[in-house]
Amino acid sequence: MIMKEIKPKQGSLYHCLIESKGVRRKSTIIPLAKNRITKRQFVLLNAKNIYKEYPEAVKELTNKSFFEIMTSGAENMDFFDFSECILLFLCQEDGSLLDYDGQRISNFVYVDVV
Repeated sequence: MIMKEIKPKQGSLYHCLIESKGVRRKSTIIPLAKNRITKRQFVLLNAKNIYKEYPEAVKELTNKSFFEIMTSGAENMDFFDFSECILLFLCQEDGSLLDYDGQRISNFVYVDVV
């Protein structure tokens, strides 16, 4: 039986597989805002640990628009401690996410809504 890749929904926590430069590792993500025209989406990596540490900031972040995340940068100090874990990915037809450096996120398993 072939399983279709699920497409992660904004604001939900997922277990996933991250592949980068031939190395695979398990992690957690929270998909953030998506630009539906360009099919780009911000993703919070290591999301389970960051959510434990900064639950209110993560909840606020999940409600931000694509433009708000794109332009907030370092001026928003609430996210400064984990801003390096917010990356921009391209949504693939198979449901996976791919960044500019070839890092691929797939095998999403829904955990919870944050």
